[in-house]
Amino acid sequence: MVLSFTQVAYWRDDKDISSPSIIIDCLKSMFNESILDSWMTQKIHTSEVKIELTKTTNDALSMGAFGAPCIIANKRGGPLNSNPKIERGQIEMFFGSDRIEFMAAFLNLPWYGPVPPQKNGHHQQHQKDDDMKLKL
Repeated sequence: MVLSFTQVAYWRDDKDISSPSIIIDCLKSMFNESILDSWMTQKIHTSEVKIELTKTTNDALSMGAFGAPCIIANKRGGPLNSNPKIERGQIEMFFGSDRIEFMAAFLNLPWYGPVPPQKNGHHQQHQKDDDMKLKL
C-alpha cells in the first residue's frame, strides 16, 4: 500500500518522494499525521533506523538486487530472513515499476493498473475520459 502511494506520487504526479512533506502527504490517509511528522523529522535520523536500513540494503544485495525500484516478493509472508531455507518459487525479484503487474500475479493479488481506483470506482484516466466526453 505504501509503495502504491509513493509510486503514484513519483511516477504519475512527478513529486519529489525524497521530501518528508511529500511522504507525509502520501501516508496521511493511512497514519496519524502528527505521528508521521514526528517520525519523519526525528526517528528517521536515529542510529537504529540507519542500522536497519543498512541491514535491509545488504540483505537485498545478497539476494541479487542491483538497482531501484527492486522488489523482492515473498509468497510465504513475513520477513525473508525469518527462514534461511527458502523453497524455490517462493520468492521472486522484480525490477522496475513496470513489473508490479507481474508481482501481483506471482502473489495471486488483484492488479488495478498504475492508477488506483477512485472512490466512485473509476480509474483517474477513465474519469478524465468521461470529463472530455462531457466537454464535447
